[in-house]
Amino acid sequence: MKNYSKTVFIFLTIVAMSMMLSSQTYADNSQSKKTLRVMEPLGRGVVALNRKSDVFITWRLLGVEPQDTAFNVYRISEDGTEIKLNDKPLTGATCFADSKADRKKDNAYKVKAVINNVELPDNSVPFKLRADTPREAPLEIPILHREHYSIHFAWVGVLTGDGEYDFVIDRIPRDNPDPDATQKVEAYTRHGKHLWTIDMGPQSVNKKGSRWNAGAATISNGHNDGLTVYDFDLDGRAEVAIQTARGVVFGDGKRLEEGDDTQQFISIIDGRTGVERTRTPLPQDFSKDGPMGGHFGVAYLDGVRPSIIYKAKNRDMKTRIFNAMINAWTFDGKKLEHNWKYIIPPGLSQYHQIRIVDVDGDGRDEIIDGGYALAPDGTLLWKLENTCHGDRFHIGKMDPDRPGLQGFAVQQNHSELLHYFYYDARTGEILRKHYGKTKEDIGRGIVADIDPNFPGYEYWAFGDIHNAVTGETVPGKRLWPNFRIWWDGNPGSSILNRTIIDGWNHKANKASRQLTGYRFGATHSWRDAPIFYGDIIGDWREEVVFEHRERNKLLVFTTPYSTDIRLYTLPHNPCYRAGMTVKGYMQSHMIDYFVGYGMTPPPAPQITVPGN
Repeated sequence: MKNYSKTVFIFLTIVAMSMMLSSQTYADNSQSKKTLRVMEPLGRGVVALNRKSDVFITWRLLGVEPQDTAFNVYRISEDGTEIKLNDKPLTGATCFADSKADRKKDNAYKVKAVINNVELPDNSVPFKLRADTPREAPLEIPILHREHYSIHFAWVGVLTGDGEYDFVIDRIPRDNPDPDATQKVEAYTRHGKHLWTIDMGPQSVNKKGSRWNAGAATISNGHNDGLTVYDFDLDGRAEVAIQTARGVVFGDGKRLEEGDDTQQFISIIDGRTGVERTRTPLPQDFSKDGPMGGHFGVAYLDGVRPSIIYKAKNRDMKTRIFNAMINAWTFDGKKLEHNWKYIIPPGLSQYHQIRIVDVDGDGRDEIIDGGYALAPDGTLLWKLENTCHGDRFHIGKMDPDRPGLQGFAVQQNHSELLHYFYYDARTGEILRKHYGKTKEDIGRGIVADIDPNFPGYEYWAFGDIHNAVTGETVPGKRLWPNFRIWWDGNPGSSILNRTIIDGWNHKANKASRQLTGYRFGATHSWRDAPIFYGDIIGDWREEVVFEHRERNKLLVFTTPYSTDIRLYTLPHNPCYRAGMTVKGYMQSHMIDYFVGYGMTPPPAPQITVPGN
């Protein structure tokens, strides 16, 4: 693996050459270069897998390079010989089929950018495909075997600084015979090298069995996640922001001794070593009712640098009233600075996760908690009228012709039998309501473009499918409303549920199986979810990550489908990357431009990378 300094040098060389060779790199940016959002630098993300008669290779088009960048694909044989596979630089989709590879031997693949007929240096390590790798097999990431533990969530971040995503996972005691078994957090490179383990200590043992008032260091409990991963100080390497308390043992063996059994902290962990770099107390507004738990995320409140967002919640067990607040911090590489705190008043409907997205187009992110939105300064932006709590909501570009972004949300036991609704994400104006005949907890809801005969997205729960643009009912049987995923070769969406992916054949009015993960040993997490899914390697399609049933490896599934659609890597879209940092009740990742049937190429994102 290349060291960090060499990788950054190569990456910045590519960006510099790109800017010199193409005066259009930032020509369309309405913001000045100084106000561009600074995001993580990524490598080429090359990945290859065996198909029936060829090897399928995909890679990233970066958001910070000219969007007309061409590419050359190279195969590297066992003896080190490099062969360029394409006759002319590739200008279409960032994928290629190698039908001439000897798949009984090891092969490696790398991709180089070509700008104005000049081939640039490679900015990522080659991807090695082992001899006789099974057809469409997932990537296997070895992890420590832990009997009676399971993984609830995985997070990704560039931990080692080489421009490629590594993994942070939680290890949660399940049916553990040891009543004092503690929670763990572990980090692994994408090749399976164990980097560190954090023992969350005695305050992570949830002996009360409570979702709301568990131990002070409890993570991944109910809808609480308790940590997130991102490059907060923009040095090219990701950190871990995590809720901690006395008794936590960090990756270097040091034990947190500060405070008592109720005092909680936000700690910043070095992603390479597991060492605590700094900590700050969590505000104690509701400490009389016990420890708090909640959702982490990452927002660009000033439009330039990332902030840590934490929605914390507990419950007065006598009155049954919930206490909740949202806090924001920035990390400058040495210390955490508290930006603001918002105490959530009674009457605002909260959901089981947060969405972080720029809903008004000014380059700064808002925080949406289901029934209300906060402005970047932590003040109330809008609240939804006559709605209540629900489990799921989505915000994205669902109507390609309507200005701004749209939202869709389900309801739980609404007094007027409201089941779900569609709204304007900038103002909170409800555009369309759908009522049922009974008072129900509508526990699932989804938005996806599944039918090219209708404009924009469709949305549905457990009844009819509705077109987001017109509101009319879309004919056909509905798919289970769990997760939308971009998986196959067309711009429409497939549906992920448990360990399977189904596409929708609108002509035949039936689902078509595209992935059956359990055949490879995949097991789903709580609420029929994977431990992670999102665009982490290859082209713009999404990967899905499961824990293997033997508890000793991660399985990373990537698409085997060719496509003619060319898009920059989704993590360089601000809305999408923010969604990758948020868990809670895991939701479909959304994007701030329209991806679906009839789409047009999106503009380059308003971003830059460190050192650019």
